[in-house]
Amino acid sequence: MADAGVCCHVLQTLPEKEARAIASQICAGLAYINSPPHRIIHYDLKPANVLFDQHGEVKLTVSTSFEWSARCQMRTQR
Repeated sequence: MADAGVCCHVLQTLPEKEARAIASQICAGLAYINSPPHRIIHYDLKPANVLFDQHGEVKLTVSTSFEWSARCQMRTQR
């Protein structure tokens, strides 16, 4: 997987059609994680947290996911 920051650095420019497709996938991902039952707000959206799989599909991630996951588990165990 490659992150959006690396891709932007290599490509320098992105055709509008591709940029719109990427933005649409990012918005769909954000809508999904914020819908019931998830209700997650992504507080760290940046190019390094937008990954592309081998098919060019967008995957959202959090660079501190282990720390975030541990905090969520601690809260649910109370």
